[in-house]
Amino acid sequence: MNARSRNDQKLADFLEKRFRDEYRIGFAAWMKLDPFNNPEAPPGPMFMAEYRNAKSDQAEILGDKATYLSDEGTSAGATGDQYVRVTVMLATVLLLTAISQRFRMPSVRSGLLLTALIVLSIPVLNLITLPHL
Repeated sequence: MNARSRNDQKLADFLEKRFRDEYRIGFAAWMKLDPFNNPEAPPGPMFMAEYRNAKSDQAEILGDKATYLSDEGTSAGATGDQYVRVTVMLATVLLLTAISQRFRMPSVRSGLLLTALIVLSIPVLNLITLPHL
């Protein structure tokens, strides 16, 4: 635009030859509207319906793929957190079992072992329902 406004046709032609193909189409359509004399013309070739950025399609595809991979990562992280909770619960069962062996009274031992058995059922049920690789 600067070259044309200065009447430097040689520079304008040189720069036009360097346009990308999709920009050249939009530029040609924009020039048909006589943008230097027509105040109704869009502000530039990129605002023309004929202009289509080839990289925008690729960007959209890559953006969708990134969203999908991000969702997969979030889901995998949540599953990993559930496995950590199962591990902590199983460690609690081991702790209760070990503590129960320190008591000499059978009722206390039995109570702790029963508690450990009840606590054991939670991670076992979680392990059955969690996804396996």
